[in-house]
Amino acid sequence: MEIMPTSWDDLDWDDINPWDRRYYLSLNAAMMERYYIMWLTPPLITNTYNTNTYCNRNPDVITNGIRNYCLRRYFDFYSYHNSEGCKILIYLFQKLLGQYYYHNLWYGSGVSTADYKYGYFPDLDNYKVRSSNHFDISDFYGEDFIDIFKYPHDGSNIDSDRTKIWLKKMKEAIQKLRYVEINGCNFYTWLFGSASEYNYAYGESHTLAEVAALAEADITDKADAESHWFNDDSAFISARYKAAADTGPSLHSVSFEKRDIRWKNRLQFPVDVYAVIYDYKNPLNELGTNKIYHDYGTGFVNGEIRFLQTVQPGDEIGHFFDEISMIPDVAMPAPNQEMYYSIGIKLLADAGDYFNFKS
Repeated sequence: MEIMPTSWDDLDWDDINPWDRRYYLSLNAAMMERYYIMWLTPPLITNTYNTNTYCNRNPDVITNGIRNYCLRRYFDFYSYHNSEGCKILIYLFQKLLGQYYYHNLWYGSGVSTADYKYGYFPDLDNYKVRSSNHFDISDFYGEDFIDIFKYPHDGSNIDSDRTKIWLKKMKEAIQKLRYVEINGCNFYTWLFGSASEYNYAYGESHTLAEVAALAEADITDKADAESHWFNDDSAFISARYKAAADTGPSLHSVSFEKRDIRWKNRLQFPVDVYAVIYDYKNPLNELGTNKIYHDYGTGFVNGEIRFLQTVQPGDEIGHFFDEISMIPDVAMPAPNQEMYYSIGIKLLADAGDYFNFKS
């Protein structure tokens, strides 16, 4: 029986022997290493809210994949005389690029949905918030009509030269699978407050700071709140302050919201975690009399991708807005003007350097 390869370097990929099943087993092992389940972060023990969203793994890859290399029948899938093994490898690769999450709402009710969310994307610079960011397979079309999804054909005999190209292209495609969007978080803090007060032309006049204080005192506290949808998973902070007109009865108004997340690495390998900073609700900057501010005193810059830290299995990251006040330390808007603060954070992970079959 062949000795199982443990890295790309165990084989010569510049001079491929297509009859050596270890090449096929290497591709399989690299894909299994990249298959992941982004489990939900458990709620804090102080949580008083129902964590009604949870994740069931899709067992297809594990059940139908080739995990036990000690059984002869699994080796036979990668038989050297036809392309059956290539078909299985294509199947596994499609699973890596496809469905990641099942969501079950209201535990035990049987109500569920499936989320077809692309987990991997090719590089950090091309990441877009709330986009598919899917792996671009088009890089691997072309040469001698060989496409990793189309060749070799099921049941056909292996053509030595064409299969060498296919194996190399498959390796290159798998190597690009290293960046994922982190999901499965819990809210650490979820705050919301709003208030309005009349500003009378004759009589008592409320300052916007006083109205903001009323709103802060009336916060709807949802600390340690429920888990939330994977597609919406993010930390953000936003606030809107509108000053009343300086004449006549009109309203000062304030509203704000703060959501902070915590993510515990429940994967089996470390990940390098990055923060992607974006405009929550995407306001237009300096529109009319509205003044838009983005950093909210966090030090994060809109559009930035910042390395945070390497998170080991079992470790936790989050709590981005712990020290951020909902009332900014800036001048309040002029009468009949408005200020809008908004910043959001998405978490991304790079596991590539921690794979055995590295990128």
